[in-house]
Amino acid sequence: MHDYYRLKNLTEDELIEEFNKLADESALGPVFFCEELVRRQNDKLNDRMLKYTYELAYFTKVITILTVMSTIASVASLVVSIILIFK
Repeated sequence: MHDYYRLKNLTEDELIEEFNKLADESALGPVFFCEELVRRQNDKLNDRMLKYTYELAYFTKVITILTVMSTIASVASLVVSIILIFK
């Protein structure tokens, strides 16, 4: 019998090996191992998606700062041009 913590601590190769052993003996046992493999794959995917989300948020902040700086430079250039025209 496999308990939750033992199942969670198995490597993917060990899970596949246990799955193969139980696949011949039972229809229900292998389902737990398949679900654990899928859960691990989903965890990896979720971790990557979180990483990409944080990177996207960072780059959004950088682009916002650069846009504000560009706008300030444009306004300053416009003010200087108006001053020089009416001088």
